[in-house]
Amino acid sequence: MKKLISVVTAAALVAFAGSAFAASTTATVSVSATVAASCTASTNTNISFGTLDPILDGATTTASSKSGAGQILVQCTQGTNYTFTAPGSVNMLNGTNTIAFTPVLPTIPANDGAVAGKTYTIDASVAKTAYASVPAGAYTGNLVVTINY
Repeated sequence: MKKLISVVTAAALVAFAGSAFAASTTATVSVSATVAASCTASTNTNISFGTLDPILDGATTTASSKSGAGQILVQCTQGTNYTFTAPGSVNMLNGTNTIAFTPVLPTIPANDGAVAGKTYTIDASVAKTAYASVPAGAYTGNLVVTINY
């Protein structure tokens, strides 16, 4: 029995001795990310010329001098430069009758990108000659403003 106890004790000492001399190693894993230059735009208010009067209005009318210019909210990744573009002339329609208007886009300062967003006024002008000879009625259209970044 003494022999058995000695063998068991020796085996236990060998097992514990192996644990005491365990080794370790490390590895370094690189971590990276890229923040995208991104922008979104949404309409806050629409452009409205209100009532155009071909008899009393001046030669050119702006939306801001009548019912109101439009506003868009632009949100971009911090520091993203962007510009606005729009067609040079757009039509409002009433059936086949048209009234052409010209968008007036704001100037954007460099590095104006901000995640919180910024609101810009989009105005438009219409020449009296564009509506002097069209029938009375409601005219509607859409202006697509493109944000280039």
